[in-house]
Order: sequence, then C-alpha cells, then structure tokens
Amino acid sequence: MSLSLEQILLFLKLRTALRLVVIVGFYGCIAMAIAKLVWRDQAVVHMPSYIALMLLLGAGAIIGGFLLRIGRCPRCGHLFAVRAVGKQRNNFTSQCLNCGLSLDGSNATESL
Repeated sequence: MSLSLEQILLFLKLRTALRLVVIVGFYGCIAMAIAKLVWRDQAVVHMPSYIALMLLLGAGAIIGGFLLRIGRCPRCGHLFAVRAVGKQRNNFTSQCLNCGLSLDGSNATESL
C-alpha cells in the first residue's frame, strides 16, 4: 500500500480532528447532562433543542470513537489504533501501534 506524502498527511490531520470531535462530544454531553440535573428547575434544560444537542454530542463521540478504531494506517495498512500482534489497542494513540507513524507527521517520509 503506497500512498503519497500528501495523502498520509491528510489522514493524520483527519485523525487529529476526529480525536477532538470525540473529546468535545464526550465531555460536552457529560457537561450538559450534569447541567440538566443541577438546573432541573430551569426551562432551558427541558427544551427539545437542548436534549437534541446533548444527543448529537453523544452520537458524535460514539461515531468518532468508532472511526478512530477502524482507521487504517496509510503507511503499513494495519489498523492505526490496534496492534496487529496481541490485543493492545488505544484509540487516542499519537502514533501507529504497528509501524510507529506519528500523528504530527514528523516521520511520514521514513520507509517501513
């Protein structure tokens, strides 16, 4: 699997953005749920749009986490966040668990 350097760098940027979506979605959903409990006497937390936003944040976190899990490394072709040998996995890893491709792209030009 031979991709150009531009394609590899695009993958790395998208993966970094997905990590941000998961973090913001997860913590945003949790914060909104806590706010709903704390300010349960306020009308705003019972509005359908408030609940819809909370659900969208949660769904974004779940979908983003799934996409982080199934993303394949553009350099080695294995799952980026799952070691090919053994059962180690880490959705938020900053480098491929198989070939070591770094998210910052510093070693993108190195060969396997």
